[in-house]
Amino acid sequence: MPLHIDRRLTPRKLLPAIEQVFALSGRKILSLERTWKPAQGAPVFTVRGRYTARGWTEWTQGFQFGAAFLQFDATHDEAFLMLGRQGTLAHMARHVSHTGVHDHGFNNVSTYGNLWRLLLEQRLPANPRRTALLRTGPQTQRRHPGRPLDPARRRHRLHPQLQRPAFPLRRHPPFRPRPRPRPPPRPCPPR
Repeated sequence: MPLHIDRRLTPRKLLPAIEQVFALSGRKILSLERTWKPAQGAPVFTVRGRYTARGWTEWTQGFQFGAAFLQFDATHDEAFLMLGRQGTLAHMARHVSHTGVHDHGFNNVSTYGNLWRLLLEQRLPANPRRTALLRTGPQTQRRHPGRPLDPARRRHRLHPQLQRPAFPLRRHPPFRPRPRPRPPPRPCPPR
């Protein structure tokens, strides 16, 4: 089946659908936060419309908190920034030095990577402790690249800085993100 491009479609026409997507995703993120208990492990897939955990993997835990960062990125709703940050600090430190598995990107880029990106984009207030924490992950990964763990020992090597919260989990003074300038719409090329 050939691809048919609708040249009448513009970003402005897509805006209501995009807003609807983020309204729905915000409700889903908050629903998961209200109903999921971290002691159950990571939400991996759904059974009859409800997330379930599978003890053999936690590769989706980064998505659980990383989705909140993306929601903040799209909507500028600081509640999602706080949700992602608190979940990352409370549950993701053990994944930073968990070597020998391919799940690093899912867990670390979704969480610490998004925090690092927001910091570099100056969308988070500058904080030396936060910067040091976010630099630790890549340094740990370079120190132990792909070295498999002994399954009998299965220990996670935590940097001392990750064994305590790097910044308090309290509400900071209101942060006003700088609005991102929107580029003008590009005209469609003539047929």
